Amino acid sequence: MGRIGKTSIFKCILLLSAALSFLFLTGCGSGLPWKINEHPNTAVYTSDDVKLSIADKSLTNAGCTYLLKNDRDSTIYSSEIFCLQIWFDNKWNGIDAESSFPASMLVLQEKQTAENTVSWETIYGELPAGRYRLLVPFRSNDNAFSPEYYVAAEFMINITNSY
Repeated sequence: MGRIGKTSIFKCILLLSAALSFLFLTGCGSGLPWKINEHPNTAVYTSDDVKLSIADKSLTNAGCTYLLKNDRDSTIYSSEIFCLQIWFDNKWNGIDAESSFPASMLVLQEKQTAENTVSWETIYGELPAGRYRLLVPFRSNDNAFSPEYYVAAEFMINITNSY
């Protein structure tokens, strides 16, 4: 092999290494259909007075019906807004997606449970197998500037989630 052949092979190996490093560093090599945000900055509310759960047999890779339960002695305010996170690299990661939601407000009186059906297929596409959590925001009053909290419901998507 001549000098040109060895140089070309070296350049190809170097270029391939750089491309693989780029994929690894940007998360595109994760095998997921979207980019993930390693710093979702979403603290989850964990007290038992406001809970989020997924209704039995409603979960598919395209959406679900969730139950938001207010066990407080006061009203809480929520909306149809939601987001998803995925468990990846031993931590919760946000899923980057472009979306817009209706501005309708959901008012839950004390000791009330609301049911809402969401379809994430148009925002995230059908979810591949994995561990996820659905996050829904709520506030203690109807002031848009009051603190916002997120309740979460974890779920698994696998090939048997089609009811």
